[in-house]
Amino acid sequence: MTQDLRRTPTSTGNQKVFTYSCWIKRNGLSAWARLLSITNSGTDAIIQLTNVDKLRFRDEVTGPDIDYISSRSLRDAGSWMHVLVAIDTTATQAEHRIRMYINGDSLIEHGLDTESMPGDMNLDLQFNDSGLEHRFFARNNDSEYFLGEAFDLFWVDGQALTPDVFGFYKDGD
Repeated sequence: MTQDLRRTPTSTGNQKVFTYSCWIKRNGLSAWARLLSITNSGTDAIIQLTNVDKLRFRDEVTGPDIDYISSRSLRDAGSWMHVLVAIDTTATQAEHRIRMYINGDSLIEHGLDTESMPGDMNLDLQFNDSGLEHRFFARNNDSEYFLGEAFDLFWVDGQALTPDVFGFYKDGD
């Protein structure tokens, strides 16, 4: 049985700065799998695993789409992995506006297959937009379900956090 979570914000949150964090364990590889999906009049905003097992962040709201696809494949379906995507379009340097991590390791530092970053500072994205359904673990048209297990899902409005905030990768006490 496939299941997903749905949330429709009743008021608009911070559309410039936010963090998605979740632990996942996949049942298989090489399948499109949405971790978060928002559809607004035919434009998508997504966090997903691609059919070639790479992490992707995409938002089609800006004209030229924001589209990041990691060059590193995530091919271990038998292990738990921590996925973190932190967005801060208020950052002065464009390369600091989108951060993607798997198990505390920055995917962007390992290179990207696709990179189309937000050119404008302070850009409002579709995430946290009131009235738009935010669907976790499935696409809004009932496809691309995430097949596996997930826990400790966090959606943090107004902060671009790093993996150490979630404890597992924290150094020291």
